[in-house]
Amino acid sequence: MSDTARVKELILAGEPLPSGRLTVDDTIDLQYEAGLVVSGKGAAFANRNRGTWLVWTGAPDRPMFRLTNIAESVFESFLVEAESPLQCAFLSLSDIPKGNFGRPRFNRWRRVLIHGRMHTEYGWRFEKVDRDAMNSEMTYWDCHTVDVLHSWHIGHAQSKSHRFFDCEANSPDIPPGSG
Repeated sequence: MSDTARVKELILAGEPLPSGRLTVDDTIDLQYEAGLVVSGKGAAFANRNRGTWLVWTGAPDRPMFRLTNIAESVFESFLVEAESPLQCAFLSLSDIPKGNFGRPRFNRWRRVLIHGRMHTEYGWRFEKVDRDAMNSEMTYWDCHTVDVLHSWHIGHAQSKSHRFFDCEANSPDIPPGSG
């Protein structure tokens, strides 16, 4: 049974994601929002019962999260795991602004772990849609990827100021299958 709709409802309502396994079988599409807080109960490889565990079971050509012009938002304390092939965990798109809405900027990720299980092409992917695109001022604290082909991919020159603190790509400290 899919938890995709429930996860999106909790996010848009500003509610934290619960502990335990949440199955996501379709893209969680978030558009033209500012100030979102997507918060779980922790990201633990060794003991998933103590954290929030988002498990991808959807189509291989889709991202788990598609963030179109999402700004000033926080994503924290959860594990993303690919049980089936996953294009990417987070796809951030910069599009022509809707009305006066700005472009993606000032998003923060804290304690987000992505376990690709050799099924994931990208952890974080930043792309433009229009020629004046931006994906700027992104910050990552204690974010890790394991078994992900490209942990971070910045697909255009106007994506500026990505800051990393205590992050690791394909961390040897967390061996595949340790959970």
